[in-house]
Amino acid sequence: MTILFCILIILLKALADSQNDSGHKGLGHVLTGSWMFILLSMPYIIELPVWSIQIIAFTLFMIAIFDYAYNIFRGLPISYIGTTPWWDQIIVKVPFGFMLFVRGICLIVGISLLLGLHNRVIEIVKSLL
Repeated sequence: MTILFCILIILLKALADSQNDSGHKGLGHVLTGSWMFILLSMPYIIELPVWSIQIIAFTLFMIAIFDYAYNIFRGLPISYIGTTPWWDQIIVKVPFGFMLFVRGICLIVGISLLLGLHNRVIEIVKSLL
């Protein structure tokens, strides 16, 4: 369920940003309020035992999903990279295929963290030491 909330928040944020950038400020602000409300209500809806893991996982989901969702909602080519944000200035220097690979790894690690697989990895490492 946490994974679905993270994806919902990221999709709403991408949709809100695309609406704001397209000149539909009213809808963009409503969607911004929606994703912020869901994000702030998560601790009351879902029991999140380790906040640091959740923040890391959410960040990894943002890296994996946000740009593609934004491009789709804005009607841009999926591989489009802007020129203004600092993030875009960094990834424009990275080949598309490699960035796709990195985003896939971020998605897999983010899902693994939210599923609690990091606990199993820690146990294996401890047993080896």
